[in-house]
Amino acid sequence: FTAVDASTVNIRVGSDVYRLDLMSSCRNVNWNNRLSLASRTGSSICTGTGFGTTLISRGVTGQQRCQVHRITLLTPAEVEALRPRDRP
Repeated sequence: FTAVDASTVNIRVGSDVYRLDLMSSCRNVNWNNRLSLASRTGSSICTGTGFGTTLISRGVTGQQRCQVHRITLLTPAEVEALRPRDRP
């Protein structure tokens, strides 16, 4: 994963890249080397609204839970257009 900023995270799952737009700023997400996703609505997380999806960020200050607003599967062209530092 790569934190673009405090409210946008790009993740790679296999060969796919997804953009997670968070509901609000997720403090220190760019300083972490691990994160996880949890779903309240079942065992899978789908693109579209991020309803029920939480990004769990574990950092120096402990665990932080950040609600996901939207999940977007990026096209190969969109991934190519990302700045190198924003590519997971």
